[in-house]
Amino acid sequence: RAITFPKLGELRVREKTRQLRRLYERGRFHAYAATFTYERGRWTVTITGVAAQLHHQRRNPEAPRRTQARVGVDLGVKTLAVAADEHGNQIKVWEGVKALQAAQVRLKLANQALARTKRSSNGRRKAARRLGKMHGRVAAVRKALLHSISSELAKGSAVLVIEDLNAAGMLRNRKLARHISDAGFGELRRQLEYKS
Repeated sequence: RAITFPKLGELRVREKTRQLRRLYERGRFHAYAATFTYERGRWTVTITGVAAQLHHQRRNPEAPRRTQARVGVDLGVKTLAVAADEHGNQIKVWEGVKALQAAQVRLKLANQALARTKRSSNGRRKAARRLGKMHGRVAAVRKALLHSISSELAKGSAVLVIEDLNAAGMLRNRKLARHISDAGFGELRRQLEYKS
């Protein structure tokens, strides 16, 4: 539940994986570096170490079986991703969270509050921190959905085919730009490429 650092002492942590904690308790994970980053009102500790059991060649052979059929992924604004097999049968449909669209009113009010403050004042720093936290939450909600989609697709299918979209070119359309950037097409493609 906590990590002890040389100068800071003991810090309570929220662990991402229980497996890593169990390995550490059994002496099978050896941490040798920790990096602290402060971004958008949240501290993150990145621990670098060696865990032989997490190596890709020593994973559990009882992993879920992948479908051998080719799976195609279609991206869109209304429904974020649709996975279908080579015969056109839908396997799964993922709706987008539209995190930016949902937070638009609160972001507008936070921007207005920031604009009303004096330069280099404590109130301005607080307002900027508040606005940064809101943007951070929007990014975190989007990132969580994209990670769950890409992980499910990469684990469940042997062959993946994804639509080749020019996301940067699509952002030039002013009517759709916010919705396209809120969906995160480029990030989903990047995650699928490195996970598969």
